[in-house]
Amino acid sequence: MAKLNEKITNQRNDFLHKLSYRLINENQVICLEDLNVKGMVRNRYLAKAISDSGWGELCRQMQYKADWYGRTVKQIPRFYPSSKECSICRFVMTDLKLSRRTWTCPNCGTVHDRDDNASSIILSVGQGMPEVTPVEKMASVSSILSMKQVNSKKQETLAS
Repeated sequence: MAKLNEKITNQRNDFLHKLSYRLINENQVICLEDLNVKGMVRNRYLAKAISDSGWGELCRQMQYKADWYGRTVKQIPRFYPSSKECSICRFVMTDLKLSRRTWTCPNCGTVHDRDDNASSIILSVGQGMPEVTPVEKMASVSSILSMKQVNSKKQETLAS
């Protein structure tokens, strides 16, 4: 049984690594929703499916691979109403239960699939977020560039 569980774990990790690499390789900017995975696992009906999908691990892998390959991963805030906001007119439907998978905007009359609408909202909010570059990252890049310039000047003077 332990060997079977190890095999399943390895297959899941392999899939997540390949998927995260593909997403990072094909996109410059990726917008994600900051999900409360730990809180969602407390739901006894969804816990197994959420744990098996590995959402938290996928986000972690995408973040470190984005840093590695110079891409950007933006996360919209956890409590942003992405599935309750109309992607057309931005009306927020406050009394929308999780069981309703489609809904009609009372303001503009657009019929929304909950997941498709949420992905549109996450993309638009993520694109509107300012680009954030850590200070350490900028300092390390500039120090590497200055070191390359110094080293190349030293080689030129020695060769002359």
